[in-house]
Amino acid sequence: MKAKIISVFTGLVFCSITLTAQITISGNSVVVSKGELSTRGSITNNSSDTDFTATQLFLTGTNQTLTTSPTTALTVQGLTIDGGGTKAAIGEWTISRDLSFASGIFSTSGGKLIYLGSATLDGSSNSFVNGTLFQR
Repeated sequence: MKAKIISVFTGLVFCSITLTAQITISGNSVVVSKGELSTRGSITNNSSDTDFTATQLFLTGTNQTLTTSPTTALTVQGLTIDGGGTKAAIGEWTISRDLSFASGIFSTSGGKLIYLGSATLDGSSNSFVNGTLFQR
């Protein structure tokens, strides 16, 4: 049985948290995250008031979907791809600093991945971006 987390709170989140559940942020939520967020589940953001700009996001599930809409695009400080499988982006995701590939494929066929960092990106035959990666 899969657990599903639906945000029903308004406020700030300052923590490092590891989840195995799907994360769904509803349209009227205000969520500010600072620290590390690790999840094996998918992430759906329906709120234009979600702030992950100070969050290091770790995707550790086998197959995950990251969903935003044109009005709810997300920026994270860092993104680590791990756990194997495919991580599929739907909507726009911006990485401001760190992008790391340990294990898994990040598919941008349904979305857009923008990298703002300056580090040289390194992938492997087991972990890479399948699609277009935009760098500014």
